[in-house]
Amino acid sequence: MVLVDEAMHELDDEIRHVREQIQELTKRRRLVTNTLLSSTKVQSQLKSHVPTTSSPDLAMDDTPLVTSEKSSSTTNHQTNMHRLSFTVTTFPFTDPSPNKSHLHGRLLGIRLDHCSRHGTFQKPYYILLRRVEEQGDEFRVHRHTIPAFVALERLEEQFLPLKDEDEGYTVADPDGSQKIKQDLHGLVRRVRHELICWELRRDAIELLKEQLELIPPKTADEDDEEMDDDSQEDRIGLYGIQSIEATAFEARQARITWTDGTVARIKISNKGLIERAVVVGDNGRIKGVENLLMDGESRIEELVQKLKVLVGVSS
Repeated sequence: MVLVDEAMHELDDEIRHVREQIQELTKRRRLVTNTLLSSTKVQSQLKSHVPTTSSPDLAMDDTPLVTSEKSSSTTNHQTNMHRLSFTVTTFPFTDPSPNKSHLHGRLLGIRLDHCSRHGTFQKPYYILLRRVEEQGDEFRVHRHTIPAFVALERLEEQFLPLKDEDEGYTVADPDGSQKIKQDLHGLVRRVRHELICWELRRDAIELLKEQLELIPPKTADEDDEEMDDDSQEDRIGLYGIQSIEATAFEARQARITWTDGTVARIKISNKGLIERAVVVGDNGRIKGVENLLMDGESRIEELVQKLKVLVGVSS
């Protein structure tokens, strides 16, 4: 029995060692893949195999993910595959400003890609970071294109605290019980989460307009500016809905208007849930409709089914 137990322990140790090696090799593979794809030498070799007759329009940021064989090219395919696999990429950047005073203008750039529900890439967002010290590993945000509703300054203080010479890193957690180091991955993860939730809320409101027949369904080649504003104002949708719009740029709340003058305002969470609903008619608030809209864990995408039930009850 003793020999059997020793053999089992040795076997368990070998299995654990193999699993650790697999994890290390997996991390190594991801790092090497990212490094190779972003290297100048590999990029030049890939470009040498690209046909010179390809259209320059294929390199635009809003190129569809799925294109026909005639319009697709090797460059477009490789770019889309890279952006799908690595939605967040980093790159070195030199500040072109003549008044640069931060370590010779050397910056670290972060690019965040995101895709709409129509299969098109939207314009990417950028964060440019500068080192606090030339030989240090601390970063601060230098410039960015992140929308204002994302509290980037607060996230910077939370995930990129500066080190104090006497007391170590500044306190970043709310209760002040722990001093943490900089977490650049955590900062990027939170910023990307806010951006993706924002895009999903906007797409959900746009989808509701299409389902309620307030606007015609859009294709991947159409932009919001191409819609005729006059035709949208005159259009009456299903179930007596006259309009549904986001009340602010961040699309955390939406306003629904019926043809009889009833108005509803709903609050949308980052998870796409309807957190709160207020419905006001000619005689004040309509509690029954509010309870129906917030019944259970209602998602914003399920609003059309809720309105259909509401019409069936009222009729």
